[in-house]
Formats: sequence, structure tokens, C-alpha cells
Amino acid sequence: LYGDVLGAEVLRVAAGSPAYWIGLEPGDVIVSVDNAKVRSPQELVYRVGRAGMEFRVAIVRSGVPGLIRGKH
Repeated sequence: LYGDVLGAEVLRVAAGSPAYWIGLEPGDVIVSVDNAKVRSPQELVYRVGRAGMEFRVAIVRSGVPGLIRGKH
């Protein structure tokens, strides 16, 4: 839980990492992957691992909801 948002907070993004390439930024809170809620970092890893080749990541950035598309 980060503020009023339940999800997994992005603490850092390494250059060249999958998170970097899809546009995640430190401070983003990931709230779902393909409409499946994410409540912890462990659940995030599980959800991304089960996602198809392309997936949607719902985030909250600076209090504003957003949607990012990801690929395996």
C-alpha cells in the first residue's frame, strides 16, 4: 500500500532492463497486469510470468492512473 494505492512500487529502473524499455519510472505503483490486481512485488513477478507475449500494466504515477503496454 503506497498512500491510497494498493500495488507494487517501482523503486529503481536499470538502464536496458525490461522495466526501462516499457517506460516504468521510479515511484510508479503497479496496480495490475492484464486486469489482475497486483498487491505485492512477489505477486507482480507471478502476474508478469503468467502474462502472454504482450500485456498491459496499469500504474499510478504521481497520483495519476496510466496504462503501459509490455512485451516478453
